[in-house]
Amino acid sequence: MNRVALATALLTVVPAGGVVDAAGPARPSTSAAIAAADVLADIGALASPAMEGRGVLTPGLARAGDYIAARFAAAGLRGAADAGGYFQAVEIPVPPYAAPGTAFSLDGNALVLGKEFVPGPGAAATRALGPVVFAGYGIVVADRHDDYAGIDARGKLVVCLRYGPGYDPRTRTTRDPAFAAAVTVRRKIELAVARGAIGIAFVDSEAATLPDLAELPVGSLVGAATNIASFHLRADTVDRLLLTAGGRSVASLRKTIDETGTPASFELPATADFRVQWSRSRVRSRNVIAFIEGSDPALRDEVVAIGAHYDHLGLGDEGSSMDGAGSVHPGGDDNASGTAALLEIAEAFAGEAARATSEAARPRRSILFAAFTGEEKGMLGSTAVAVSSRRKLVAMINLDMVGRMRNDALEVGGASTSAAWQPLVTQQNLDRLVLSFPQQVVPNSDHAPFLIRGVPSLFLFTGLHGDYHRVSDTGDKVNADGVARVARLAFRLARAVANRDDRLVFVAPVWTGGGPAAGAQGSAR
Repeated sequence: MNRVALATALLTVVPAGGVVDAAGPARPSTSAAIAAADVLADIGALASPAMEGRGVLTPGLARAGDYIAARFAAAGLRGAADAGGYFQAVEIPVPPYAAPGTAFSLDGNALVLGKEFVPGPGAAATRALGPVVFAGYGIVVADRHDDYAGIDARGKLVVCLRYGPGYDPRTRTTRDPAFAAAVTVRRKIELAVARGAIGIAFVDSEAATLPDLAELPVGSLVGAATNIASFHLRADTVDRLLLTAGGRSVASLRKTIDETGTPASFELPATADFRVQWSRSRVRSRNVIAFIEGSDPALRDEVVAIGAHYDHLGLGDEGSSMDGAGSVHPGGDDNASGTAALLEIAEAFAGEAARATSEAARPRRSILFAAFTGEEKGMLGSTAVAVSSRRKLVAMINLDMVGRMRNDALEVGGASTSAAWQPLVTQQNLDRLVLSFPQQVVPNSDHAPFLIRGVPSLFLFTGLHGDYHRVSDTGDKVNADGVARVARLAFRLARAVANRDDRLVFVAPVWTGGGPAAGAQGSAR
């Protein structure tokens, strides 16, 4: 059975979330050859519509995991998870969502959650009752603008406009740069806390519907910004309230403030009664891991890991997709390309082991092959492997977005984490790739959890492109020959490191962009 036929068969017969028999499907003959046609078959399967963009909240990711496990089994590789299985459980935190107890009413009139109001993602879980005050944009800029002048917010719900005076939705900037720091959600909430408010509600006169809770800014909400409840209200809901206070509207108040530069703040004849309750949960996902035992009794407990994340953005609602919400994000390059390279490397090692005429022909150290889940959620799968390995991890090679090679170029990140890396990479570059070795290391892909734990690690990467995190990142745009060339280099590197007398000596990385904490969510490279 050739690779295309095998990929088609696996894609057809592997059920979502099913258990792969250790024997796997009928095995083709394993081969140490790493070929573009084989890469293309795997990418075609992994980036197919059936995989639903491989989002951690989709059944498609389970199908992809089963496909990878079946490929490992077909190559004759041992499972490296508990009881010799291929699947390592990884819990993925789901963003908090408003529990049914969350409520908001004005003068006893209950608003509909999700249609007329939503809590802000950083809102405190609390219950409060009090008067209402309208505070313009809810900002204070020294000697320029004070929306709290002339009103008392103590013990009250502050209702204010989203953004700031002269906001341009196209550029996402305010007309006057002096207002930039004051108009952030965090600063507005902090200001309301400082003025004694019991809560704050934002309203956007330009939006016909409420923002999706998952799209609202939360990452910078810390400290005082999480001390009170915050909400987003529909403009027409606030308009009904404003009718009782002089017949004004959200749009007219915004227009007045923007044109005159004068705050428009006043007490509203209403009482707000609100409660915020959050539900937090996790979903169980899976790493797919396989193993080749080292041949040297003195070194086989040391492990060279080769990894690639196989998750992606699903239907565009699970990460930082730029367009196409609700559409499959196939992730042909990110990261079906790296996963296909991993499968080729694993099969090449398995082929060598199957043909070995002596124990010594196998790598001296053990080799771990890991398809990671949860990279787009903050390297959760790779962290699970780095933390839980029962054997000593001595090196790691990460393949992430290796599918758009141009002009033979390959970026080799992490080479600075051991003095031996760059000479080794240069020596094993038999495909004559044009290599670059950045001295700083990006923190936001699956090599980072290993580097944090002192494991010399490489990040092989062929560069960003206009299809990154878009629905247009399709498998047909992948340079399969380039993926095969990268896979061959990674295979030779892993074998060379596995056969060294000495371990690589770790050198702490110099991180870009603030280090791993700054890159913990998603994989924007």
